[in-house]
Amino acid sequence: MPAETRSLRLSDAPSVLLLHAVTSRTSALVARALEGTGYRLDQWRVLDIVARQRGIAMSALAEAVPMPAPSLTRLVDRLVEDALLYRADDPGDRRRVLVHVSTRGEQVHQRLAGFVAAADAEALAALPPDDVARLRGLLQRLSDALVAGEF
Repeated sequence: MPAETRSLRLSDAPSVLLLHAVTSRTSALVARALEGTGYRLDQWRVLDIVARQRGIAMSALAEAVPMPAPSLTRLVDRLVEDALLYRADDPGDRRRVLVHVSTRGEQVHQRLAGFVAAADAEALAALPPDDVARLRGLLQRLSDALVAGEF
């Protein structure tokens, strides 16, 4: 097998390195799946997070998206210009602005979700369904624990 197609053996590496390697590889699959749609992985991430919320503050969005705050603001500005997202005052606190998905944004999100689901299925195809369910559960528990610990 050529060196570039061999999988790195990371079983004895720290978990954070293994998670990073898996994230990098799966992100590349999603980015490739989005080619030709006119949208990039970072745009998908933001659109997906906002579409799953009923309004989200930029501070909460910044916690969920791995990019510097100025870059995130520019990305959200671009998605607002493209009419996929919009900003509105928080009804509970008029000093705060929330980001929402627009009707057009929901339609684009639905269309792109199919491409992302196909990449997700490709990434997990090597695992039996029980292992996929277990992996998802473990990743969610880890995410919840890290958020609760405010790391």
